[in-house]
Amino acid sequence: MKNNKWLALIILITPLVVLSLSTLTFYFGYKPDSSSNNGELIYPHIETDGVRLKEISGEPFSFKKGKWYLIYFDNLESVSESEETYKLLFSLNTTLGREMNRVKRVVVLENKITTTEQKELINKYPSTFFLVDTDRILESKISENRPNPYVSRSIYLTDDFSNIMEEFKTDLEFKEIFEDLKTLL
Repeated sequence: MKNNKWLALIILITPLVVLSLSTLTFYFGYKPDSSSNNGELIYPHIETDGVRLKEISGEPFSFKKGKWYLIYFDNLESVSESEETYKLLFSLNTTLGREMNRVKRVVVLENKITTTEQKELINKYPSTFFLVDTDRILESKISENRPNPYVSRSIYLTDDFSNIMEEFKTDLEFKEIFEDLKTLL
């Protein structure tokens, strides 16, 4: 009978000890020094509120809350290089399986489409949003703390609150970007 009382006391005290120790470590500021992301986390997040984006058809575009977006800024200088990145975005989205509906692909174009080769490229990817940053507000928001997105050729990720929160630089491979996406979703 005595052993059962001690066992019950230990069972009751253990969660209280764990909860109080975790609370203390939180209030004393203990946290890991780094993360295991392959991409580079952007802190503070870049808000997309107030950005005036339009689809190439002229309709206004806004990021929907609850959706994640892979954003690529393209100046269409090299159509073959652009196509490789579009294929990467398509592959990332397709490989996510059930989660693919939560992630949308966005390409922000620097200039208007001028050649038939550029038009054909865009027609190959109908489920990708091709946008124009009319006042270049999104570009300037990113350029405040990071390299110009048209020059860096990076892929950016927005969270489900429409904040740009991670950058995937060009030296990352498909597998590394996919691991980050799978972890976040």
